[in-house]
Amino acid sequence: MILEPIKKPINAEIIINRTKLDKSTVYRVLKLFEKENIVRLIDLRQGKRLYEVFDAQHKHHIICIGCGSIKPINLCLFSSFNSQVLKDSGFAKISDHSMKFFSYCQNCYKKIIIIKSKIYERIP
Repeated sequence: MILEPIKKPINAEIIINRTKLDKSTVYRVLKLFEKENIVRLIDLRQGKRLYEVFDAQHKHHIICIGCGSIKPINLCLFSSFNSQVLKDSGFAKISDHSMKFFSYCQNCYKKIIIIKSKIYERIP
């Protein structure tokens, strides 16, 4: 499967380019795969629909604000406050959840520090 070697979320355009399949076919298959829990649609605030292979390991993500790189986070603290969320909201059951963290990767952060230092050098 084209998605198996992928370690990070990808969009349909990448799949189309790698497989040379028709655009409508790729979207139709992704919709079916999502329905069958083969892939999971995730929203990482990047303006595109991203997909990742659905596996037994629950993941969250950290996204670089600078370059958009995405890393999975295999730690989930949700179970520790699940019951409190239900109690406070009055809802019956949580079927899914998603957490996203936004930060700067090391490379982007270094660039920001360099730019800031150059700006401060110009201030009398």
